[in-house]
Amino acid sequence: MTNLDNPQNPLDHFKHVVVLMLENRSFDNLLGYLYKPGDILPSFPLGKKFSGLNFDGPHTNPVPNDVKGEHRGENIAVRPVTPHDHYFQPYPDPGEIYPHVNTQVFGIDRPESNNGKTDDKIVAPFNLPEVVPLNPPMNGFVKDYISVLRSLKNQGWFGRLLNWLGCNPRWFKLNDKYDDYKSIMECYEPTQVPVMATLAKEFAVFDHWHCDVPSQTYTNRAFWHSATAYNFVNNSPVKKWIFDQSGETLFNRLQEKGIPWKIYTDNPFSLTGIIHFQQLLDYHFTHIKSFKHFLQDAANGDLPAYSFVEPRFFTPHNDQHPSSYDSALYGASSTGSVLLGEKLIWQVYEAIRNSNSETGNNWENTLLIITHDEHGGCYDHIPPPSAVSPNNPPIVGEDGFTFDRLGVRVPMIMVSAHIKPNTIVNNTYHHTSFLNMMCEKWGIDNFTERDKHAPKFYKVFTSPEVRDVNTWPVIQEPKLPDGWENIDFSDAPLNHLEKTILSALPHITEMTQAELQTVKTVKHAMNCMARYEGKIPGAKMEDLMYKL
Repeated sequence: MTNLDNPQNPLDHFKHVVVLMLENRSFDNLLGYLYKPGDILPSFPLGKKFSGLNFDGPHTNPVPNDVKGEHRGENIAVRPVTPHDHYFQPYPDPGEIYPHVNTQVFGIDRPESNNGKTDDKIVAPFNLPEVVPLNPPMNGFVKDYISVLRSLKNQGWFGRLLNWLGCNPRWFKLNDKYDDYKSIMECYEPTQVPVMATLAKEFAVFDHWHCDVPSQTYTNRAFWHSATAYNFVNNSPVKKWIFDQSGETLFNRLQEKGIPWKIYTDNPFSLTGIIHFQQLLDYHFTHIKSFKHFLQDAANGDLPAYSFVEPRFFTPHNDQHPSSYDSALYGASSTGSVLLGEKLIWQVYEAIRNSNSETGNNWENTLLIITHDEHGGCYDHIPPPSAVSPNNPPIVGEDGFTFDRLGVRVPMIMVSAHIKPNTIVNNTYHHTSFLNMMCEKWGIDNFTERDKHAPKFYKVFTSPEVRDVNTWPVIQEPKLPDGWENIDFSDAPLNHLEKTILSALPHITEMTQAELQTVKTVKHAMNCMARYEGKIPGAKMEDLMYKL
């Protein structure tokens, strides 16, 4: 156990941990432009380099030779998102499942017939090279995004017929147009994400923090709390997450030790509650509370030792997840999930900065961690390294993956009274580094070989002395577009993540699969979840911050 009387131990710099885990953005996409060469001064702590887009360029991806038109074979260089207020890019949602990540990282389709297929039609070896290079080229983001656009265009017999006839109605306009696929190489500048950029500069940014699996949401969120994904690689089918996995989570271990914890969510159906359904079964209605309760608990000094904050996953989603095609978050009259996520980050930071309880949580004794579950298909230029398999000996999981490689870099920002401004941590870490650190903090045994060997981030605490809250930045609240509150999101289509969350309902309620197939819009989804309130883990409908 940590000696709480030893002020030299970095683990004693915090008594409360708050984690805000957002969705589907790479490091380069949100923080790649954070520093310029002239910004890296000798006085900066922990090194003088930053692995971003203004260094070691040019950063490009080739346009495949099978693309028609003048741009075939050219290299597209990374560039800032333009116009400045396009907070929905990349649009539509890039590929995020394991085969798509393989193409993005290794630059190939294998077999080539996988290109343009919908996710459920992609076949083995799932775009994995015959010989996996130790240093992947990271040159397939454009190639894979074009494949995603083609799959959207070609879905169903009606789509193929329209394509053959040359028809191009509004909902069917996706093709190999340069303006569509070049957006995957666009990344946000600090002025576009001022909340994230300010916190990253005023506290600490990790420029080599990777998600644990080169795949999507469920598996990476599972690794965060249990250092394994039970050999699952993909979100679907959700039934397996509810019935076919076992093993304790950080929540269970904290409960056994009498250490308080809570999950805070702005959703009527908690994603964490689905991923760890069986493990959290006894705590669905005692330890899963609303985001409104998080703000109240932070202000009252009532935060537990560990708080895990879920963003809102349902439109208007503030999880920063790229929007699905035809989403209400896309277009000049909307705002985009990146800006909505900025607002959420600001709310969480302000809650911590303004907390001053003498006996509970306060700005001095709280470590705030802001990160994303996975890169979600967004461009990044740093190759993912190899990893220790959670199992010894390694077990072959879904799609033949043996969990011996990390996923792509994701943003990682830490805020603490014991972190100096401009702290840049260059060492390689991953999601289970958090878990290993918490195991030591709270005297918990490691979960798997992965977290047991994960490096710990002691180096982030660069200020032995307490940094007074008066030196913390006062950040302006992000301004949403005028009239945003009047936008009707009721008929917004469901994205993939929203669909997978809903697909859990027939397995834990009386809802039938036939009824599930009729749920097409956000309003219909919210009505379904309201009907089963009290049977599913999540926030009460009356406590949601946004109501349709």
